[in-house]
Amino acid sequence: AEAIPLGHAITLNLVTSLEALENAGVAYEEGGDLKAFDAAVLAGASSNMCDALLGFSGEKHRRTFEITVTGTSGPLFEIEPRKFAFDSHQVELLEKVSGYYKDDYVLPQLSLTGYITKLSRPKDEISGTIIIDSILGNIERKVRVELTGDDYHMAVLAHDNSKIVRVVGDVHIKSKSANLLNPANFGVIEIGDLF
Repeated sequence: AEAIPLGHAITLNLVTSLEALENAGVAYEEGGDLKAFDAAVLAGASSNMCDALLGFSGEKHRRTFEITVTGTSGPLFEIEPRKFAFDSHQVELLEKVSGYYKDDYVLPQLSLTGYITKLSRPKDEISGTIIIDSILGNIERKVRVELTGDDYHMAVLAHDNSKIVRVVGDVHIKSKSANLLNPANFGVIEIGDLF
């Protein structure tokens, strides 16, 4: 097989990863799940690439832009010019994807269950923080939850009695931490409830 010149290889890789981002964007619009972008990583997409693309949209990411990729054609290598347009909606999506690739994203309205492994409340405060050991997408994570008043009191009792708790909210995931935002419906799960 004939070796592909470096310039061609780079052009081809660029087209492949831009196409993968484009396809993932379509899948995301249909399902609303950023996991749609996981596949694009295999095609060469990355947070660096998203950030580089965002660079074209100006300092405040307000500009729309398009990229046309053309390759120098040789006897063995023909690349159709490909045009990729990024409107304001897609620029906004690039920001989300860049964050997702950096492991910084929010999973909306999740129901968490697990045991409380830690409790802390500043002196004279009515709200406190608990840590729930929970499973998120097959990964065990320690999720911080801020609770107020009665909910915190209930959490202390659940912890003392080794009871499983549940809470609903938006989980903000970062590479080293997870926080539950807007907690609601905090409660203790009695073993009878599970069957």
